[in-house]
Amino acid sequence: MTADNRQSAVIFDDPVNSLSHQWSSKVAARLIAESHSRQVVVFTHDIVFFKLLLEQAEVQGAKHESVALERSRKFAGLVRDSAPWEALTTSKRIKYLNTKLQDLRRVDKDGTDAEFRQASRAFYGLLRETWERLVEEKLLNKVVSRFERGVYTQRLSRLVDISDTDIAKVDNAMGKCSTYFTGHDSAPAVGDPYPTIEEIEMDLHNIKDF
Repeated sequence: MTADNRQSAVIFDDPVNSLSHQWSSKVAARLIAESHSRQVVVFTHDIVFFKLLLEQAEVQGAKHESVALERSRKFAGLVRDSAPWEALTTSKRIKYLNTKLQDLRRVDKDGTDAEFRQASRAFYGLLRETWERLVEEKLLNKVVSRFERGVYTQRLSRLVDISDTDIAKVDNAMGKCSTYFTGHDSAPAVGDPYPTIEEIEMDLHNIKDF
């Protein structure tokens, strides 16, 4: 790139695949810096490296877009217009849950009670993970973030307004999600009566509002 004066796009396929982890952050910073003067396309299977790219894009003020490639039982290369769920921010997860709520409405209207219960359990699992992401990203100002390499102590200065009310809201929401999500077996009587579609919608509204 130094020898070639053209500003054509560059494509990197798993650029840190054969490198030790201490080089990953330097490579991410260099690729984002290059993106200010040309289009840079990066393919990666490494969620940690992907998060490093997002981190550098934020630090350097770089514009970026993410897509995910998935495979079905029959086909590969299915394009999704967002990053994988694990890498989505709180706001993008809430946007995704909005679409899942519409799917849930259709099950509530046309499906059986058992189908609605199963679909809502999956919904509450995703909602619970979204609350977890909110805690690290919003409530704790990304001081510590999963998949990232460091603890950003300089961000601690913003953590001055967490109240008992905030803690109670998060605790109550996480507790409710843990009651209804898929992942724990329960006695038949536990979880009844099950939330209605209106109550599920309100639970999604609560995290948006918070």
